[in-house]
Amino acid sequence: IVHVWEAYGEQHLRSARSPLHFEAENYVASEQQRNRDALDTYLSELRESMNTNALPAFKPVCHLVKGSHRDEIIRMASGMNADLVVVGGVIHAGISGLIIDSTAEAVAKNLDCSVLIIKPSAFVTSEAVEDH
Repeated sequence: IVHVWEAYGEQHLRSARSPLHFEAENYVASEQQRNRDALDTYLSELRESMNTNALPAFKPVCHLVKGSHRDEIIRMASGMNADLVVVGGVIHAGISGLIIDSTAEAVAKNLDCSVLIIKPSAFVTSEAVEDH
């Protein structure tokens, strides 16, 4: 499991012009801990939802990586020679959908292995589908 995180605004905080320069280290450490806690919570919820017979076999190796989501997922998957990458998708509608390339799309375009994109649970198709 690869969880990639960023400390948004870190570069600005670290610039000499920022009055909050001295707070950058605390902010980055706080963001790293927040992401570690989120990953731990996710794994705990996943284990609770699994069949207890499968639990002994479920021992994921987790990577908490700081950087660009797109770049780091691609780098990690390539470095591991992954056969399959599963990534969550986000729907960009309207004009932003034409301009913004999602992380999931970028990962799928840049990896040679199979990529499974999981759509959000609230996803509703924009086209009506008729029953046949």
